[in-house]
This record gives sequence, structure tokens and C-alpha cells, in this order.
Amino acid sequence: MKILALETSGDPSSIALYHDGQTLAEDVFPSKMSLCEQLAPRILALAEVPSLAAAGLGAVAVSLGPGSFTGLRVGLATAKAIAHCLQLPLVGVSTALALAVEAGPAPGQRVWVFQPARRDRLYLSEFLARDDGSVQVAAAPRVVASDYGRAQVAAAGTLVVEGGCPRAATIAALAAGRIATARGDEHLFLRPFYVGKSQAERTHGVDLRLDGRLP
Repeated sequence: MKILALETSGDPSSIALYHDGQTLAEDVFPSKMSLCEQLAPRILALAEVPSLAAAGLGAVAVSLGPGSFTGLRVGLATAKAIAHCLQLPLVGVSTALALAVEAGPAPGQRVWVFQPARRDRLYLSEFLARDDGSVQVAAAPRVVASDYGRAQVAAAGTLVVEGGCPRAATIAALAAGRIATARGDEHLFLRPFYVGKSQAERTHGVDLRLDGRLP
């Protein structure tokens, strides 16, 4: 099954076409302040078709965060539109999980993923590598101070991953095993995974309930 994957949690962003364990094509591009303008044209160029209806897609995968509030919204809105118009399954994948998998932890090793947040803060997500090669969530993501004790956990054998953006191909690979059980209405209900409140919520003292479920 051919999967179109979008990863827009930060800068750079990436898109990929993935099929049966192989990355057919991938585009990694600087996206700061220009993601809305670039994303759709780059998807069509990557697929080498005038319309995605001719691309033979079987599913859409998208990175859900933690990450950039605006970047995640743009990526998810685009993924939802494609999935809805082409009537394809849509699978959301944790951005932090993709980073943990790309780090290649040894079986039994704990992984701490730090991603930049605002105001000298970091998103911290914790994972555990299993004996079968998979990586599972060990603790819910949270916001910590930028000087949180990374040196101590590294000394204790924990694999520390610092920032960066995962590849869209990794998002596709993680989504592949979940397509068969994906809900048919995810284009209606899937939301980004925000650990903290948006700037608008903080400024105006409201709760827009933007935080999604942990993918």
C-alpha cells in the first residue's frame, strides 16, 4: 500500500511516499514562514502527478506533535483534506515517537526526547525500547525547564535525543502497521497533540481544547 506522509512539526518539514517498507520518494525542505505556500505544490511534485487522485495512494500519515503549533495545524489540515477527498485512511503519529525510533535505541533502553518549546522550556517525552524492536511510550509528554537534568539521565544509560524534526518516511513506517485499524472518520476528529496551551489561549485566558489524545 502506498502511503503519503507529512511531517510539519518544525523547520525543516518533509513529505514522503512509502510503499511496502520502502521509501519511494522524499522531500525535506526549509518551511519557516512559508509552509502554507509550499506544502501542496511539493506534494504534487513528489508524486509526479497533476492530481493526487492519480497517485494511487492507499493511506495518509501525519505527524501530530509535540511541535510547532502552526506547523502541526497546517500539516494536519492538509492531511485531513487529502484523506477526506480521496476517501483514504488517515493515521496520526507522535512526532516524539518518530524521533525516538530514529535514534535507534537498544532493546530495553529508555529514551528521553527533548523538543524546543517556548520561553526556555522543552517538551520531554519518555519511551522504552522493547525486545521486539518496537518503541513504546513510558510516560506522558510534559513541559520542563531548559536546564532539566539531561546529563544525569545520560549517565544512567538513558538515550537522550535533542530536538530536531523526524523524517516523513519514519512517520509513514510507523503508520503502516496501524492502517488496518484506523478509524474511517479520523479526518473529522484527529487533532494535533499539544502539550501546552497556545499563545492565544494564554493571552486571553481561554481553553480552546486544542490538546489532542496521545498518539
